[in-house]
Amino acid sequence: MSRVCCASTGCSGTAGCWRLLWRRKRCAMPEFFLNQQPQPWREGLSVSALVAEQGHDPAAVATALNGRFLPRSERETTRLQPGDVLTLIQPIAGG
Repeated sequence: MSRVCCASTGCSGTAGCWRLLWRRKRCAMPEFFLNQQPQPWREGLSVSALVAEQGHDPAAVATALNGRFLPRSERETTRLQPGDVLTLIQPIAGG
């Protein structure tokens, strides 16, 4: 008897089964995204600590967390969670 992965469709859980792939991905190491690049997630990592680790001057970079602007005053208390999407934006002056 074959194992059923998706009760609603009767899928047997073959390599192409999206539910099986999704379950494997869920069990993978937790990560977040920094400027669209996956990064390993670490418990307790604040946005301000990550900005410093990346070598950015905190006053010279804007941050967006999950598509919303994150004020500089909230960076220290905002902890990154698995699946978060953080974007660091450095203004470029020129003319």
